[in-house]
Amino acid sequence: KNVYCPSIFDFHKASGVLGYFVNFGKWARTMRRTSLVARLILKPSNPQEF
Repeated sequence: KNVYCPSIFDFHKASGVLGYFVNFGKWARTMRRTSLVARLILKPSNPQEF
């Protein structure tokens, strides 16, 4: 039991870090898509700003 505990903890920590990076990637992709859509919406209404 004593030897088993750290490996479970390390696996949990690694999966947490992996999940953080996956969530960050999703968030970055969503932000990029949102800014792209916002640019497409804003471009026709005021072309002099772009």
